[in-house]
Amino acid sequence: MIKTIVLFTLCFFSANSFSYPSEIDNLLESKVPVLMKQHNASGIAIGLLEQGTVGKYYFFGHADLPSKEKISKETGFNVGSISKSLTAWGVMKLVEQGMVELDAPVQNYITRWIIPKSPYDASGVTIRRLLSHTSGISQHAVPQFELNESVPTLELSLSQNANWNGETVRLTSSPGESWAYSGGGYTLLQLMIEEVTKKSFATFMEEKILHPLRMFDSSFKPNEEMLKTLATSYGKDGKETARLQFAATGSAGLQTTPNDLAIFANASLSINETLIAGRGVLKPETVSQMVSISSNAQLPNGQLVHRNYGLGYFISNSKPAWFGHGGDNRGWHSRFILFPTTKNGIIILTNSSNGFWLAQDVYCLIVKELVGEGDTANCS
Repeated sequence: MIKTIVLFTLCFFSANSFSYPSEIDNLLESKVPVLMKQHNASGIAIGLLEQGTVGKYYFFGHADLPSKEKISKETGFNVGSISKSLTAWGVMKLVEQGMVELDAPVQNYITRWIIPKSPYDASGVTIRRLLSHTSGISQHAVPQFELNESVPTLELSLSQNANWNGETVRLTSSPGESWAYSGGGYTLLQLMIEEVTKKSFATFMEEKILHPLRMFDSSFKPNEEMLKTLATSYGKDGKETARLQFAATGSAGLQTTPNDLAIFANASLSINETLIAGRGVLKPETVSQMVSISSNAQLPNGQLVHRNYGLGYFISNSKPAWFGHGGDNRGWHSRFILFPTTKNGIIILTNSSNGFWLAQDVYCLIVKELVGEGDTANCS
């Protein structure tokens, strides 16, 4: 399940430029193993991002407990809803190419599935509203399937029999009037990409987003060779969990590595005249639009429907500003958080169902060391 509320009410860095202090080493080396035992978590990878690069990686625990395999920057992780940020890049690539219009109804581009009839106007389900979770489309978390289960088609995953708790993806509120996190909405965007490009979603994302960004160890449909790098996932009880499959890969199915997640996170920041947001895959102004709260849907009175989400990113307009995303599936938690004022950030990946609270504590440890307890929020 996706934990979206707590993740982005976190602590913030100072707006002044800085480098990560050496005290961070001792702090993490002494505290993280204790926190891992406290939360019964198997492994964690931490990357501190500085000025478009990785200042330092930290690895604790194991990618696989029985073999004692170590985690590295090439270890594979499922990153859950971070998939949505990548999918948003795919959608915005089509917008840049003039293949879709951001404020057009998604039903203009899909034929393989029709939004069920409801009291609400389906023509209001625009691409922008799907990206910003303001479309009124239901389904918070998408269904997960184990290896011994048959994965339905994308269309069937949107219908009643294959859906989470047997619930049809449908309109549950008037488009543009409220904010509700919707994995089902991103499944619609995945379907739209396939219909518009006449390619599988995984192939399109590989050709137009992942490989151009040089994320060569990431995939929405990993092959057998790539799956060999995938860490073993562990549940809340510390026992191994079965590997998951998804129809809605654009919402929750990305496999990536610490190295590749750092590449993607840094690609959202403009560092200098050479390292610009989008890294040539998207235009800088497109990325700026995605991480701007003003990109969100507005009510008739001009008020924003939601003040903490743009187009594929959670956002805060606090000082300093930040944006990023987190993701959870059974056995996994990851997050990336960026600070455009300082051009720094943090990535955290875990292979544990208990990883959310471990990552929260680790994040707060780092921030406290950098800015002091008096400048933090929700970090006790």
